[in-house]
Amino acid sequence: MLTLDAAVERARRSAETGSECFAEGPLWRLRLWGFLPIDWLGNLSLHCHAARVSIVSGDARHLGGSRWAASLLVEPLAPGVDARALNLLGMARHRPAVIAGWLSLRVETIRVFKADGQSPVLAVSGRDQLGFVACVTNALLRCGLYADQLAIRTRGGWAEDWFALRGVGGVPAAAAAIARLRRSLESGS
Repeated sequence: MLTLDAAVERARRSAETGSECFAEGPLWRLRLWGFLPIDWLGNLSLHCHAARVSIVSGDARHLGGSRWAASLLVEPLAPGVDARALNLLGMARHRPAVIAGWLSLRVETIRVFKADGQSPVLAVSGRDQLGFVACVTNALLRCGLYADQLAIRTRGGWAEDWFALRGVGGVPAAAAAIARLRRSLESGS
């Protein structure tokens, strides 16, 4: 979370939207802050796949309005891939025109719980596959739900993602919307 705190601080110091990328051992740390569209994470994950970069982990926080702060750790999947050459903001802002190898969503576990009286949290896991997080974020949007905070982790071919849920306009997430979301994820649509 320390890396997310740095992105949040960067967002609070500046009204500008920005990004940075730097090496962290054999991996790359990507930070984004500022104004991003609601589907920014799905967009970014699909572009990363096309660029032969895997998102290993990430944390993000909604700062209000369209403002976000995010910190992601990525791993190049091919020799010579330099994550610094990626247009991170462009990737986050726009869905790829073509998505090669798209798979249907296969979520293995779905849990919704409340932690310490906070917003409901959606926890999903399944085999890591192209579009996993993009499918989950699309399902959220279709059900009128949004993430205030999120955490994504991928280990050994397994994806585990958590989303603190809110309704449209920041209102508490409605039970009916959460039930629709659960059905959507269970059916793979």
